[in-house]
Amino acid sequence: MARDGCWPPRHVGRWRGYFIGTPLYETPDGASAEFPIGDLVLNLDEDGAGTLTFGVPPEGVAASDRPLVPCAPGDVAPECPVWASVLANFAYQLDQLALFDPEQAKVPTRFNGEPLPQRAEHMDFVVHAGEPWDTWCTQEPEIEDRCTGGDCGSGDGLPPSAAAFEHPLEQGVAPSGCRCDAAECRADGPLLSISLQMAGIEERPVLRGTYTATDPRIGSATLEFAKDRYP
Repeated sequence: MARDGCWPPRHVGRWRGYFIGTPLYETPDGASAEFPIGDLVLNLDEDGAGTLTFGVPPEGVAASDRPLVPCAPGDVAPECPVWASVLANFAYQLDQLALFDPEQAKVPTRFNGEPLPQRAEHMDFVVHAGEPWDTWCTQEPEIEDRCTGGDCGSGDGLPPSAAAFEHPLEQGVAPSGCRCDAAECRADGPLLSISLQMAGIEERPVLRGTYTATDPRIGSATLEFAKDRYP
């Protein structure tokens, strides 16, 4: 995480928010889908780690305890969510998180009468929509699930060599729907970019900003958070 200015900033803590309008995100097949219905919950710890959860039910309403089943790409079993879709109540890690001083902020976001931001008030981060499937990508699939050519998604590829199966990362062989290098395997899904600016007053801070989809044709959307819980 990159940061500038005094630490910890006012971003540290728990925030509850919402999208303004009906934003969309890109799906792996090139189409688009709506985000889960519900609130957004943003958490930022003092150590700089953070999460963003979509589709959170209102306060006092219990979230579904349905466990995530990390199924293979194209699996349509009832318990399998659509591959790389944005899931409700899953705490996505904030990646490429950066915090900046006010003079580095892109555009101050405030209403008439609100004071100007005063310290370390702008943040950017990215969410990987495929994160819930990272565990599937790091598992050892059956050998027929791996391929070296053709249409891997439909199983038309050539079977890999035994050496490739034993050392998939070194050989660059990945299960369909995953991207692997020498260090790790991750699910191949869209990126959700979010930029937030602190506003409001000291006693009642808010975060307002913009979500931008991977596909520029989908466009962007506005979102807002209010401080829900202090560290």
